[in-house]
Amino acid sequence: MKQSKINIMAIILLFLSLIFLFGGISYAIFDYFGEGMTNNVIQTGRIVFSYSDADNGGNGIYIENAIPISDDVGKVLSGDGEYFDFTISASTTKSNLAYEVAIQKDEHSTLPDDWVKIYLTTFEGNQENPTTITSSENGILTYHELENTTNDLLTGKTIYYGTVQAGEVSYGKKFRLRMWVKEPNEQNFDYSILNDKYFSLKVNVAASGTY
Repeated sequence: MKQSKINIMAIILLFLSLIFLFGGISYAIFDYFGEGMTNNVIQTGRIVFSYSDADNGGNGIYIENAIPISDDVGKVLSGDGEYFDFTISASTTKSNLAYEVAIQKDEHSTLPDDWVKIYLTTFEGNQENPTTITSSENGILTYHELENTTNDLLTGKTIYYGTVQAGEVSYGKKFRLRMWVKEPNEQNFDYSILNDKYFSLKVNVAASGTY
């Protein structure tokens, strides 16, 4: 009987400890993951991830049988199929909304990661501005050089972090993604090894926050 009372008291104390431990948590965590034209309504607001080529599936960008070019040329590519635009729009209520943009290589790509330069810019009006992750003092990073995402909702390489401030009702940011085959370092390079090579990637976004 005495043992039973001790067990009951232990359970009560454990229960009270759990109440004390969790009672101070007044928020919850949400996660959002989007591909293409996706809408997701959450208690703190709404985030929309849209591709400019949504009518064609919004699948991403690719290189096929491309010749190497310099970073100076790659950063201003503007022809059909030479860049990829997407937009993140969001509204929030009483808390910040953090998001991450990542690129994921197609598993069937045959061009090595360290040959593909990745360049992301954002827009302020008509002004195009480079982002810090894909650019460095030594030039534009390759897919291989980018950091792997640590977000459980994403796979691939991180290319941007952003935050929508609490109370923002019409957040919108436009991005432009370019990629190209880098120039070889050595002279008399055998360009034929790049023949029939293919590299494709998708752009995904994940958001998380508290309320």
